[in-house]
Amino acid sequence: MALTIFSGLMLTLFSSFDAFSASTQMIRHYEERNRDIGPGLDTMISDLEQIFVLQPPQFLKQDVDESDDQKPFRFLAETDHTGGESFPRLVFASLSPAQFHRPVHIQSGITRLTYYVHAGEDRLDLHRSDMPVILYDEDKAPPPCADPVLFKDIKEFELMFFDREGNEYEAWDSRDEKYAHAFPAQVGITVTLGKSGKGRKISTLVSLPVQRTVEK
Repeated sequence: MALTIFSGLMLTLFSSFDAFSASTQMIRHYEERNRDIGPGLDTMISDLEQIFVLQPPQFLKQDVDESDDQKPFRFLAETDHTGGESFPRLVFASLSPAQFHRPVHIQSGITRLTYYVHAGEDRLDLHRSDMPVILYDEDKAPPPCADPVLFKDIKEFELMFFDREGNEYEAWDSRDEKYAHAFPAQVGITVTLGKSGKGRKISTLVSLPVQRTVEK
């Protein structure tokens, strides 16, 4: 009887140990798999979830092309070319604090963000540029590759935009009548890491919390 009880206890103990070991290996594998991803995707999600949308009456449809005050708040996604390849370039204003190009005396405020791919000697990196809106000057953009890197050694960077009806767009411009001077309802992000093979693909879909309705 005692031997039977002891055997049962040992079996339970070893089963628990195996489960703990498997759980530990799973956690270690997850950490190793995501170690080189870093906070890049979380940063993009946070920036988009804190997007700043200029609303009427500050936003005036008739001044969209002429007003310098409205330019820093434009949502723009267009094709950029680097290293002989094409990648999206995303620009928008956010309540996320500027970290890199913020002067010491400016503690907070709206930030103009730019996500872009830059080609180095042997790799492609995804950069994030930030600049306080009050310092924005479209003729004095920071030099390429002077900004922090979100993802190193990428193979692909893709963006997809969805309006409130679910229609898909590969580009977006809030100053364009084609998009009704609105902002997308959702932004799909895909980053593929690695230069060879299929690479490691990371994807997410971000819903923007703020919209703008402009009378026609």
